[in-house]
Amino acid sequence: MRLALCLAVPFLRCCSAQRAYLCDRVDAVKNGSLTQADALTGIHLSIGTGVWDERFLRWDPLFQRWSGLEVELLDQLSLSAGFTYQLVINDWSNVTNWRRKLREAVLEWDVVAHAWWFITPVRMSLGAYSPYGFLDSMFYTVVVPEEVARLSMNEIFSFLTPFSGAVWLCFLLLMIATGLIFRFLEAGHNEEDYPDGPRGFFHRAYISDSIFKSSGHITGASGFAPKTWPGKILVTSWTWCIVLTLSAYTANLASFLVVKNENAAGFTSLQSAVIQQKTVSVQGGTPMELWFDQKYPDYPHVQRLAMGPVDRARRLVDRTSDAAIFPKFEFDILKQHPEINAGCNLKFVGEPLLNIQAGWMVLNDVRDKCTILVRDVLAVHFLNLDLTGELAQLTQRHLVPFDTCPVAVEQGVEEASKLEIENMLGILSVHAFGVLLAVIFDIIDWSRNRVAKRLTNSWTQRASNSEAPSAVPEEPDVEAVPQAYKMEVAIANTKDGPVPEDFVDLDNVEGAVKEAKTEPIPAETTLETVLTVPEETSVRAPPSLPMTPQVVGAAREDSEVAPI
Repeated sequence: MRLALCLAVPFLRCCSAQRAYLCDRVDAVKNGSLTQADALTGIHLSIGTGVWDERFLRWDPLFQRWSGLEVELLDQLSLSAGFTYQLVINDWSNVTNWRRKLREAVLEWDVVAHAWWFITPVRMSLGAYSPYGFLDSMFYTVVVPEEVARLSMNEIFSFLTPFSGAVWLCFLLLMIATGLIFRFLEAGHNEEDYPDGPRGFFHRAYISDSIFKSSGHITGASGFAPKTWPGKILVTSWTWCIVLTLSAYTANLASFLVVKNENAAGFTSLQSAVIQQKTVSVQGGTPMELWFDQKYPDYPHVQRLAMGPVDRARRLVDRTSDAAIFPKFEFDILKQHPEINAGCNLKFVGEPLLNIQAGWMVLNDVRDKCTILVRDVLAVHFLNLDLTGELAQLTQRHLVPFDTCPVAVEQGVEEASKLEIENMLGILSVHAFGVLLAVIFDIIDWSRNRVAKRLTNSWTQRASNSEAPSAVPEEPDVEAVPQAYKMEVAIANTKDGPVPEDFVDLDNVEGAVKEAKTEPIPAETTLETVLTVPEETSVRAPPSLPMTPQVVGAAREDSEVAPI
């Protein structure tokens, strides 16, 4: 291993170094006498670094040497590029202005490591370029939610979570209204569903039957049997509404079961945390602070902390901060921390905030010492390590040596959210259109029946008026009734009991008169024999021909002219 280490006290700067002169190597690369990949062969580089995290750089007292990701990565690069290096350890624990410190460091050493540096436009404007962003520094919102008690009300009624309260209430009211409208349309025409016929709209049986049939149509326990077209349209619309609503409920319930978290932070993204006025912490003087200020200017609940990732994560554990922004590789490191992630509750919520990379820094010097060649050569060998998979293995072995919470790794997907009323407006609009169409058809049917009834009555009246009036039967001429017929009536009244109604038929009076004219009264019939009536028998006229004074008078006149 081509390594020149200064065996000095850790954390103190050891050995003086300066950047290597590489302008002659640049000329060799330009004229083709030297390939870019071999341009650093035999060159001794100074690496400025410091202890930021023991995973990147730590002192091994057993072997009396430095170890960690930085050392192994430099060893791999030195073997492939053919250069040697020495580490210059610095104590940067009290640095407050990292931008100025970086500017000073790249002017002094060939490579500035110190764990990592975010690759930003501001640092590039200072002349600090990175050979290769080998760390995934994509920003995420990290939370440590409180543990939810077992058998809580949220767990018991978790079946309600796919829909919001407004959606459940709207669906319940829609079910009741559909049942009432169906009864209104069908009660007078549907003896199968409503044998009792129309009832009062606010009658208890009216409402209870409507709710039962409408809810039974959902579960399949009962259903509607429409007889009219408005009722059929309403049932068709309600059926489609049920199918679409149940499909949405089932799909959203499945998503809740897939991404269900035992502990919830109360928000699903940084945007929702800001809306809820949650406390968010960022590392001061870093790109994450700059990004947050540009995204949410003048946000009052942001904490700008000049501290490392572990200290900021502790503020999440003790509830001093509600959320914090961390790069992806720092989040992976914090998951291994027993104090921070004891209950495997550390997780990030929402989508990635900013796609950014991190790596080492090299001065973009093209004239004085041509340090730009270091950047170009290291970029070639970094890319080779990445393509072969060695770079990923190195970072994985040092940053995430083991996974203490396998379930917590699956945290990239945003949590499922409830379906609100605006998500269901399409389904509800379909049913509303069906209800409106059914009511319109019912109004049309009612109007048509009313018009048909009026036309029928009008035609009937016209037909009755056009016919000739029927002849009214004339009253019988009592004067023309023969004497014999009158005597028969008188004799009939002397019998026991009333005379039957059909005894005297007024319609046959004319025939009786004719018959009496053709048959003369016998000569032996005297007035005394005709008018002699038993004293105990009262003379009663039949209902059809009452014994009026006119009838009696006529009988007396006939008796005067009759032969004796």
